[in-house]
Amino acid sequence: MMEWRDIFHLHPDCEERFVATLDVPELKAAGVTLAGQSLLKTSYRIGRAAPDYHTILFTLEGGGVLHTRAGRYQIDSDSVMVLPARAPHLFVLEHHDQWQCCWFLLADDERWQFLHQQQGRVEAISGQGEQFNQTLSLLAAELKRPADRQQLDLLAKVLLNYLDRILERDSELPRQQIRLQRLFDEVGRQLHYPWTVAELAQRIFLSEPQFYRLVRQHLDASPMQYITGMRIQRGQDLLLHSQLSVKQIAQSLGYEDGLSFSHCFKKHVGLSPQHWRNERRHA
Repeated sequence: MMEWRDIFHLHPDCEERFVATLDVPELKAAGVTLAGQSLLKTSYRIGRAAPDYHTILFTLEGGGVLHTRAGRYQIDSDSVMVLPARAPHLFVLEHHDQWQCCWFLLADDERWQFLHQQQGRVEAISGQGEQFNQTLSLLAAELKRPADRQQLDLLAKVLLNYLDRILERDSELPRQQIRLQRLFDEVGRQLHYPWTVAELAQRIFLSEPQFYRLVRQHLDASPMQYITGMRIQRGQDLLLHSQLSVKQIAQSLGYEDGLSFSHCFKKHVGLSPQHWRNERRHA
């Protein structure tokens, strides 16, 4: 069993920039006690036995490993990690040459109390971390100039809006359902990609059986049945609103040829793609 204790080991190669959020009135009032941008290299081990703050960390490139009471998590690029206050943890730079991230420390107060219900988690977020990183860079630059309260308030509002959205504050939907929505939004942007259940499960840090059960529970279909439905829906949109051939549409949706797409389309819709297109356009 791991012995939880405070550890601080930062190799001289590591680079960190702290953003003094307490100098921004709106962030201070919202309990954002500190933020920063880090480029971790060579070696890095940071452990906390009982932190009195919540930790939110966005990995932009590379990654590391997180140890918690619940287990060991691989942290890769395009992910967000949420650790509630009082949860012991250990970060280690492993499996990657470096770890580029930005992070926020949030006060354990009423505004962020809901984070205690989330325990510790790591989730894929596909590029959203860069929004935080860019906004933090703008805020850091602004803090070096003579105070412009209006500009600081604007950047603070942007950051808080991003945080509320990514952390699902005040959401009426179950967290697992939101995770699925985000995942399949990503799938919808790459329907030509040869998705597998194994890769989809890995992207939201679940085992294949857990992921399969979750999709069945919330979407009433298997993962691949749901993706096929998305492809058929996209195919209908393209048949109706574009001049692409059936073969071109099939390729844009990840089918090897027009025949495979036509067979699948007819199975779900009852008509061949061309027949369906002709009927709809002349209705």
